[in-house]
Amino acid sequence: MSTQQDFDDDAMLLADRVNIEPPIFRGCSDSELVQLAAVLTVVNLPLSIVIAVSIGKPLYFLGMVMLGDLFGIWFGAGWFQRQKRGRPDHFYIHRARLWLSRRGIWRLRLIHRSGAWDIHSTRERL
Repeated sequence: MSTQQDFDDDAMLLADRVNIEPPIFRGCSDSELVQLAAVLTVVNLPLSIVIAVSIGKPLYFLGMVMLGDLFGIWFGAGWFQRQKRGRPDHFYIHRARLWLSRRGIWRLRLIHRSGAWDIHSTRERL
């Protein structure tokens, strides 16, 4: 009889996480890690080239990019972990898109207007 109860408890635990990506590294999913790595590479590549050329070792930029991405992913994943704690799935993605939309960089399909709404009706109601 306890096996049925154990099965029901396991089924409830599994059903809780069906529709989201599982965390892979420090609370980040695979797609979040790929996006984080892409942003870090775009930032680290020119910075590493400038530093490597300025110290006279131009090929060091490869190692600098890899180390910069490694440390950036470690600390960025920890930051994501703190941002996601206690919030719904994809909360920070919606916050980032809202921030970009308010600055005119990204077009958001959601309504993010606050204030009173009006239906602009001129006809009298019965």
